Amino acid sequence: MKHLFRAVLVAVVFAGAAQAEVWMPGVFSDNMVLQREKPVPVWGWADPGEKVTVTFAGQTKTATADKNGKWMVRLDAMKASAKGQTLVVVSNRTTKRKSPVFSNVLVGEVWICSGQSNMEWVVKQSEGADEASQRAKEYSKIRFLTVPRTESAACVRGVNAKWVTCSPKTVGDVSGVAFYFGERLHKDLNVPIGLIVSSWGGSGIRSWMPSESFSQFPHTKKEAALAAKEKPAPAVPPIEKVTVKGRTPSAMFNGMIAPLIPYAMRGVIWYQGESNGLDGMGYRDMTEAMLTSWRNRWGDEAFPFYYVQICTFFWYGTDYHLLDMWEAQTACLKIPHTGMVGTSDISQPWTWHPRNKFDVGNRLALWALAKDYGKKDLVYSGPMKMMVKFKGNTAFVLFEHSAKGLKSLDGKPITGFMLAGKDKVFYNAEAKINGDNIVILTSKEVSTPVAARCGWVQTSESNLGNSAGLPVIPFRTDDWKNVFSAPRLGRWYSNGGTWSVKDGVYSQTDDRTHSKLVSGIRPWKNYTFEVELKKTGGTGSVKVYYRMAEHGFYALGVDWDGSAKAGIKATGGGTQGELVKCEFTSGQWHKVKVVVKDDTAKVFLDGKLVLTHTDKKADAHKAGGVGVGGMKCTAQFRNILLTDESGNVLFGGEPPASPKRFWLGKQMQE
Repeated sequence: MKHLFRAVLVAVVFAGAAQAEVWMPGVFSDNMVLQREKPVPVWGWADPGEKVTVTFAGQTKTATADKNGKWMVRLDAMKASAKGQTLVVVSNRTTKRKSPVFSNVLVGEVWICSGQSNMEWVVKQSEGADEASQRAKEYSKIRFLTVPRTESAACVRGVNAKWVTCSPKTVGDVSGVAFYFGERLHKDLNVPIGLIVSSWGGSGIRSWMPSESFSQFPHTKKEAALAAKEKPAPAVPPIEKVTVKGRTPSAMFNGMIAPLIPYAMRGVIWYQGESNGLDGMGYRDMTEAMLTSWRNRWGDEAFPFYYVQICTFFWYGTDYHLLDMWEAQTACLKIPHTGMVGTSDISQPWTWHPRNKFDVGNRLALWALAKDYGKKDLVYSGPMKMMVKFKGNTAFVLFEHSAKGLKSLDGKPITGFMLAGKDKVFYNAEAKINGDNIVILTSKEVSTPVAARCGWVQTSESNLGNSAGLPVIPFRTDDWKNVFSAPRLGRWYSNGGTWSVKDGVYSQTDDRTHSKLVSGIRPWKNYTFEVELKKTGGTGSVKVYYRMAEHGFYALGVDWDGSAKAGIKATGGGTQGELVKCEFTSGQWHKVKVVVKDDTAKVFLDGKLVLTHTDKKADAHKAGGVGVGGMKCTAQFRNILLTDESGNVLFGGEPPASPKRFWLGKQMQE
């Protein structure tokens, strides 16, 4: 591979000596927007020593290509201009060279829009697409450059893309967040807007980090050696991507950000993080490392960086990934010139791709308008916790960004707040607004609260906001690890969905998401978990969870293949269990028993052994809590019992004084 790369490099350099034209990266094309009020770099490649002259808007600048053929001029800062003009690049070897000419060039505000799928999600996939298409007729001064997905082991020098003028025909295929962000800026500033969209669904932040950024913080130093394998980019274009296997560190930066540098722009909007749930607070370090490197490569300019808080959603694998990410994202606000948009009121807990991109784009624009464009009286953030004081049975929460006062966004009583005492057990709190920026919290179950949380559960839809209609930013005052603050149903925690209990039957009636009742993280090891369950609707599978630990869980799933019968499957330990066909009928009660012993779980259905599942992963957790739930289906559960190897009750009611087994909902004789 090394010899192949050198051969390509030599061939490209050699070819550069006989170029047919002055070469310029794809970020320059017809219909582009140049940044106003800043020097504007214009660059490309020619033969070494060749003189290149750039003419635009009454300016003429000349540069000489260096020994590698690279040349660059900087146009003087210009005022905004909605008049299409022509940028011409001429070589002193005009008889041999074709002169690049770019027409319909505007001057205005340029932003880079990057991240993963929620940034990539286009207008036609989003709410209000038809209305957006109609409005697009008025927005010919908004332009887009969408960078194609490109991974490379070396920094490439060009993108295979062209600037596109906004119109009813083009807007549907543009990032929804980017369009709505640009639309708001265009309406408020009345200047041309250029949006460079560089995003890739499912991408982790490591792929967007330049190689040098991995050594900046302890959390990423261990990956510095891997990232350092980045190959130096050939100096003379055309330069193709250098193939990499998988989404390796720096690969997307090399292919999708590096070729944009140093194009003049105002700042960056960022919607990413769903793929970094396991990184916790380390995500904050990686964000700062990435941003510091981006800023350095653009010339040590501390450009603004506004990002979106990850939406509420049931995150597979653990009950804490999303909460850890929120904490890291909030901590990113301490990085200079950053801002965060809240989404708790517009999320859809059954998906991590909420279709409302209009509010996301507009809220990002509020930060830019307030911080970068002098709109001082604009409310740009939802309420954020400043301070919490505990006195007796009451907690007092003081907020900033309350605007002209706090309020309920849906007109209903304030929800989403919880209190806990020293026992670390959280209960729903009654919340009352006091004045413009204080919320008073009490709970009948907590006589002396020591901790408060707001919206601190992955499917929370808190309804507190400010007078500008912006939602509260979720928070917690404690630093307790693995402590639930989900709504409680008896001894269970409800993690998503709509749950109720009557006569000992637990019903889940929301088939939009992956929902469950959980015991919480427990030290239970070998045990027997018994439950009766019934699927009542929906197309998904009924779940029984066991060995739920901090980072993941084991699950027994009953999956339907479209028929009335089903198959049963156990997963966990890094492997997928075999799907075993069984006599399980939708709409009927069935008894399931899971016997957990060391690294093996035996599954019984209606008294018959149907599956044995053994751990295949060396570090698979051997202990944890339990749970029940449904994935895109409704279900009911009853007679739930957990006992240890001696038959002692671990979960399912208080241990009785007499030799009886105590079930959730009713008492059963031995």
